[in-house]
Amino acid sequence: MQSDLKTPDEAAFSYQLTVNENSMECFRTLQCLIEENPFKNSNLDQIRLNNSRAQRFMVEGSSENEELKAVYLANGTLVEASVTQRNIVLPRKIYEKLATGELESWTMIENELNIKNFDETTKRYKVVLKRDNDVRVEYFDRYGERIHINI
Repeated sequence: MQSDLKTPDEAAFSYQLTVNENSMECFRTLQCLIEENPFKNSNLDQIRLNNSRAQRFMVEGSSENEELKAVYLANGTLVEASVTQRNIVLPRKIYEKLATGELESWTMIENELNIKNFDETTKRYKVVLKRDNDVRVEYFDRYGERIHINI
């Protein structure tokens, strides 16, 4: 028996996040960030690439549900980055997994998406579930498949 699954509209929500499918490519180079500047109320005009005094640039930011840390070389090339987004709209496949089988009696109380180096293939979802007094954590890949994470 299939449940009548109601999932939030992903497209309507994604514009609220600074790092999303449309902006991820731009975050891979500091030059693009300077030109496109997705950060509200910030001025990136002061950044001068290939400045002999700057060896690296660090870009950090946070909002209510998003944290970003990225390090770029002086020429603007990405060294490493980490994005964490909390309590977001999950992909439909994850909602489907949560609504069926052994997870259907659990209630999602929070979730988190982690992305490394603005690379779509590194997306990992952490979903915290609760049932009565029990708490359970499940992890999913970008396709919505459950994965096991060694902590």
